Amino acid sequence: MVMGVDCLTGLLEKAGSTLITTHRHADIDAVASAELLRTLLLRKGIEKVDIYVPEGLSGITIGLLDNLDVGIEYVTDASLDYDLYIIVDTSNPKLLGALAEKIHEIRDRVVWIDHHLAMEKPPGRCFIYGVDASSTIEIVLDIVDQTLGIEEMDDNLLVMALAAIYVETRFLQLATPKTMYRVARLMELTGYTIKDVYAKLPREERDSSERMAIVKAMLRLEGWRADGAIILLTDVSSHHNKVSRQLLSIGGDVAIVYGYKKRGKIHIRAVDGKGELVKHLVKKLGEKLRERGIIASGGGHETIYNIEFGKMDRDELREIIIESLEETVKDLGYRIERLS
Repeated sequence: MVMGVDCLTGLLEKAGSTLITTHRHADIDAVASAELLRTLLLRKGIEKVDIYVPEGLSGITIGLLDNLDVGIEYVTDASLDYDLYIIVDTSNPKLLGALAEKIHEIRDRVVWIDHHLAMEKPPGRCFIYGVDASSTIEIVLDIVDQTLGIEEMDDNLLVMALAAIYVETRFLQLATPKTMYRVARLMELTGYTIKDVYAKLPREERDSSERMAIVKAMLRLEGWRADGAIILLTDVSSHHNKVSRQLLSIGGDVAIVYGYKKRGKIHIRAVDGKGELVKHLVKKLGEKLRERGIIASGGGHETIYNIEFGKMDRDELREIIIESLEETVKDLGYRIERLS
């Protein structure tokens, strides 16, 4: 079920031009959502619909689009004025590149579409979310289905949507029953199978910077045990996503990776079944950061979450994370002990 569509419909009736914006370094979920929305709006009679991708597409997305033989046209200048702004696959204004600078100025013309949990409601007129969606493209597919019918979309767009669901749900591991219904329908309409989608995925080669990040992360590793779960904490300046995956692959149930590049970041990833711990930990971290006057933003799934903020002393950040972890575990009624 998609919530908030009526608000978008009302704004579209008055819009002559629309800018659809993804988060920076857009992934396939963001790109597919933006392209499907653009096609829908053009067919509904909106005169001008552009896509803005801050800092371009991610490398993996470029490879996947090439393999799917799909081209995406997007603008690189967000300074032009539009009647309506639709932001897909993020609820964090700080991930919008140049558009972030005027988000408060245009807030009455902004619609957010996302499936992630948001720490705070972003500035805008409407927020559209899917209560049973594991990816943003699922929400967009439902919008298309309610207004036009997805069978009216070209096959190449539906194949891209199928690939987006497959990738965003971690190869269907996060899929809900409703997700599987959408997948089955897309397969039926396009003739594509999951095997076909898998064959289109670009093969990643681990570069030297990624290998070094993982090695450094392992050297700085700390661990705790709580209610039978192994919680791992480490500090590294880049490749947080890859590092957290590695930590789960060696036996961790919850991986917490923090550090700095341009901004401070805490990245949390957990195995299935530990979403409750992640939810409470994120809430506790938000409270601790606010107590110190640190303005943070973030979003994520039940078992993966990112928190971003400005500069902060690294040792102080480590103390906040450990303090938040220990308090969270105790609040949930479990004992926590450090691994030695």
